[in-house]
Amino acid sequence: MSGAEVSGGAGGGDPAPPAAGLAAPTGPHPLGLAEQIADLCGEMILDGRIAAGERLPEALIVERFRLSRASFREALRLLERRGLVEFEPRRGARARPVALRDIADLFDVRIALACLAARGMAADPDPGWRATLERRVAEMEAGARDPDAAPLAFSRSFTRAVRAVIQGAGNALLPRLIADLDTRSLWLTLWRTPLDALDLPTRRARAEGMRAVARALDARDPARAEAAMRAVFEASRDAALAELPRAAPALFAPAPRRGSAGR
Repeated sequence: MSGAEVSGGAGGGDPAPPAAGLAAPTGPHPLGLAEQIADLCGEMILDGRIAAGERLPEALIVERFRLSRASFREALRLLERRGLVEFEPRRGARARPVALRDIADLFDVRIALACLAARGMAADPDPGWRATLERRVAEMEAGARDPDAAPLAFSRSFTRAVRAVIQGAGNALLPRLIADLDTRSLWLTLWRTPLDALDLPTRRARAEGMRAVARALDARDPARAEAAMRAVFEASRDAALAELPRAAPALFAPAPRRGSAGR
């Protein structure tokens, strides 16, 4: 499930124009220059163009995209926070090995926060956010019927549906925690490539899962809402963990499926 809309984008300030050779960012939260470069380098690490343990080619990237070294180093700091690079004394920044267990742990923290949000919203549903959730679930249901729907577009609808629950939970800390988790992890980089909802049966299952969350909210049943949210998130987690070795074969090796989180 995509994380960009849940996080609400990165920090303040006017977005910088794209570096030469980079596509202009789209969506409601344009990225700053350092974030664009961090995303580009993150993709290169995940798809194996920069191997684990390899130094990031600072001079090449700075020259190719006409960057200042300050912008590149800011991008490196973002990548370090996302767990994709590590610094070595006198040797610079190197791509950090990433384990599937790291990704599973990231999912599990998000599952816990989403379940907390579902319980909170079920206890006292916010009408405005409930209406937003209804629109987003309807988008998911439409995407689940359309064989031509793009997996990433469906994942964005899924993300926005979950965001409605997080925002409607009545807990002002939850959206900030999710945003901080996204900016300090490789979550947003991972979801630049579709990892879930790759076929119609999976999309139908995700749409039905979020419809179950919506019904539990309408019933004001916190336990049922939490269980429904956990089920749909764990299914998405398991699908993404199974897909990652194919999507990023240079970085990940297949691993046994983990048990359900939080039990």
